[in-house]
This record gives sequence, C-alpha cells and structure tokens, in this order.
Amino acid sequence: MTRRTLVIVGIFAFIAAVIALIPARIFESALNKALAPGAQVRNTSGTIWSGSASVQLDGGQVPRQSRSTPAIEVPIQWSFAPTSLMQLRLGFNMVATGRHLLGKTTVEAGLLSVQLRNVDLRLAIESLSQLNKDIAFLRPTGELQILSAGHPLQIDYSSPNAMTGRLNFAVSRVRVQAIAGVPLGVPLGSYGGHLIFNGQRIVYQIEKSSGLLSLNGGGHVVLGKPNEFKYQGFGAALSGSPVWLANAIGTLGRATSDGRVSIDYQTTW
Repeated sequence: MTRRTLVIVGIFAFIAAVIALIPARIFESALNKALAPGAQVRNTSGTIWSGSASVQLDGGQVPRQSRSTPAIEVPIQWSFAPTSLMQLRLGFNMVATGRHLLGKTTVEAGLLSVQLRNVDLRLAIESLSQLNKDIAFLRPTGELQILSAGHPLQIDYSSPNAMTGRLNFAVSRVRVQAIAGVPLGVPLGSYGGHLIFNGQRIVYQIEKSSGLLSLNGGGHVVLGKPNEFKYQGFGAALSGSPVWLANAIGTLGRATSDGRVSIDYQTTW
C-alpha cells in the first residue's frame, strides 16, 4: 500500500471516528426524502456507528392492493464495517430481521455510488400481495432469496435505478393460494438463476426449474417510465397440473411438438 493511500485511509478513519457518536436520528428526514415514495425510515435509534430503525415499504408507484393495506415493516440493525475503509468507502453491516424480509448485506458508500456486498436476503413472496394489487388476487406464497455473485452491486447516486453488477436468485416453494377469492393451494415449483444489472435494465435467466410449472428461459425488467417486463422461452404445465394452469400457459404462446409452449411475452406498467 502506497503512502498516499495510507494517508487517504487515515483521513477516512478520522472522519469515521468523528461521526461515530452522531445520533442517527438527525439523518432520518434527509434519508426519507431520498427514499420516497417507495419507502420510509421510522423509529431510528442509536448512532451512525451502531443503531437500529424500522423501514416501511409501500411499493411507491406500484399499485397497492388497497390504500388501507398496511405497509410492510422491516426492522433493521447496522454496525460500522471498518474494512470498507480499505476500499476508500464508508461501510455498514446491515441486518434485516423482519417477517417479510430477512438477511444481511454490507452497504459501502463512496463519492459517486453505493455498493452492496455479501448480499444474502430472503423475501416472503406473500408480502408482494401487499405491494401490488395485480399480484394480490393470486395470493402467492413462497420465498425469494437473493445472493451475491462475486463482485458487488453498484448503485449510482445520480440515478438510483442505474445499477451495475450481478446477483443470483432462488425462488422456492411457490404456491398459488387463490384466484379471485377461490381457494386453490396449488404448488407451482421452485426456480433458480441469475440477474445481471446494466443501467436501468435487469436481465434475468432461469437456469433451474422444478415442479408442476416448468420454465426455461429469461428476459428483462426495465426500470423507467414506463416500467417493462419481458419473458422469452418455454413453459409447460407438467403431469398432475390442474387444467386451469395448462390453459393459462397455452394462452401465452404457441404450442410446440414436444408439448411445451413457446412464450414471447412483454408488458409495461
């Protein structure tokens, strides 16, 4: 390590020591302005060095199931990560302990961007029903796990939707509990793959699929105005699937000779 780097690291260490005892609550208002309208921070306690808060998620511009539906509340805790100073960043180990979101990651703030390292987050899929009315009628259950895949995910301050990096995902025990209020309790399957972030475009690829609903393909999600979702690949309702599932898959594309359906689906919102 060069002398210049040691000096810079020393400066960062001094700054970190100075702000260590600053109450975290004084940053709550500014943080809420940056997170609005999709999330808000409440009940902040502790210091910049170590503390806790509650993050309320309501989906922002995503159509909520009902304005009376309570926002998802995620308790979080943080502690300063000294090793981030070696990357010339201020880092914090974040831990989420909520029923809807559970896991940990290291958040590292730099001059132009923030990075997420060591991501291991688990999201209860049923919580999506509280954020989006288009999903609520299915009453889905299951778990979505997001994991780091080597390099950190980088998010640009100037454009929060502009991200760079790669994450792996695993969706397990997906089940449709109901359709339009009619109870079903149908298990669809489990899936795994990866996400590649490039600006406002998130490219996904499904690499593993098991269960009644077989999916083999990928697509993208574009974050903007409007948002865009695309899936291109194959789908099939395997033996033992309910008739409505086979019919639904059939409406999304063209039947192939091997019994699968070739799908090229795209929508915006």
